[in-house]
Amino acid sequence: MALLTNPRGLIIQDGELLNARLGYQEAFAFTPLRGQPFYLFSAEGKIYASLAGETVALDYDEVAHYGCCSAARLNPIKAENMLSFFARRDSHWFYVEAGIYAG
Repeated sequence: MALLTNPRGLIIQDGELLNARLGYQEAFAFTPLRGQPFYLFSAEGKIYASLAGETVALDYDEVAHYGCCSAARLNPIKAENMLSFFARRDSHWFYVEAGIYAG
């Protein structure tokens, strides 16, 4: 594998770059939820969530991430069994929590 000089936005699983195999433009906010891999990604101009290999399309145009300085407070926040993030649909911003709350 070639040296990754800008690895931001990539998901590597078992030594394989998922972005290339699954057609992700960018992947971000990786966190385990109850031991299962959970992350957000963009593909074909849309935002998706993936939990344990299952994919769900999210009805948002943008998810704030990789912000620096004061914008960093909008970055996704990881908790024990949840990920919170700010997402935009049209001109409206939403606070979103995604997680596994039962079981």
